[in-house]
Amino acid sequence: MIALLSQNELLKALQHAAKAIEPSGPLPILAGVLLELHPERLSVTASNTKVMIQVEVPLLPRDSSASDSHVHRVVVPGLYLLETVRKLPAGEVRIELDDRHQLTVRADSTVVRLSGASAEEFPLMSGFGSPDRTVRMTNRMLKAAISRVSFAVSATDTRPLLTGVLCTFDTDKVRLLATDSIRLASHTLELPADRLDAAPIEVVVPGATLSDLCKMLVNDDDMTEIEIDPNRIRFRNNSFRLSSVLLEGTFPPTDKLIPRANVTELIVNAPRLVLALERVCLLAGAEALVRLEARPNQPLRISSMNSDAGDAVAEIPLHSLHGEPSTVFFNGRYMAELMRALGDADASIRLTGGMSPLVIRPAEVPTPLYLLTPIRTRETQSA
Repeated sequence: MIALLSQNELLKALQHAAKAIEPSGPLPILAGVLLELHPERLSVTASNTKVMIQVEVPLLPRDSSASDSHVHRVVVPGLYLLETVRKLPAGEVRIELDDRHQLTVRADSTVVRLSGASAEEFPLMSGFGSPDRTVRMTNRMLKAAISRVSFAVSATDTRPLLTGVLCTFDTDKVRLLATDSIRLASHTLELPADRLDAAPIEVVVPGATLSDLCKMLVNDDDMTEIEIDPNRIRFRNNSFRLSSVLLEGTFPPTDKLIPRANVTELIVNAPRLVLALERVCLLAGAEALVRLEARPNQPLRISSMNSDAGDAVAEIPLHSLHGEPSTVFFNGRYMAELMRALGDADASIRLTGGMSPLVIRPAEVPTPLYLLTPIRTRETQSA
């Protein structure tokens, strides 16, 4: 079968699917991608023991008299195909599948032939059956929710559950929560109630899976359907399917970590604070240790010191300050990430005293909510 595709669309599909390619796993065929050529689209699928990604690529119009109603399937080396398409010029790409499991790729004067394998050998995740819960939301909502929490997952697998995002599906809302034990990020989405008698479901989704998903959510107004069963979660819309196993175990309790009282609350513009933190973090050392000083009727003062390189100070206006004058030390890069997640909003930063976490959220709305653990220094120990 012969088909025409856009080089750009095919490349994007292969880049997304490549996240699930397993080039050095126990099953050699998982180093490949499954291509399924339909009359109007090409389906690109990659799978490993944890994730399966399937992306649809529309075919370009061609002579209908040469159309083929059959579905042709083959598995070809995934990374070779990805790099081949990456090097092709923009424009039309012609692909041909034959009965010998060979894929031919043509563009301009370039011809590449890849030897493949039978699609029957490619293992796919089995069907879901009847999911325990199904939720639908726009790509815009889902992408925003993921971006507001996923940066807070643990970067190490010392505690494997903390590399995931706790997702709680209730009747009328979805809450996403991530923590690496130093910072915590939580965001709640309000949704139309699906079943008033449905019990909440808690699952832990790998953070890497959600980060990959976020990159695939390109059309903001499209709807994505989320299906959950006891072991897996699946995201699907008109252009892709992503299935992932869930992390096993009980996520550590976090509700008691949120302080109920605060010593000081200050309101500051989040983008201005990001810029100030980026400047002082240049000299903040490996720990990114930053000092924040809040005083009535004075600008917010952010500073850092490096015994080898020097020191840096930045001041920005405070919209308001309620409570006692306060000084606190924290990881400036972590705080900058929290502020970026708030976007253009004004931020409420609540200092809760001692080594209790800072509570950060938008000044006008209750979600997202962030916690950041202060850093103990000689100054805080002697205070």
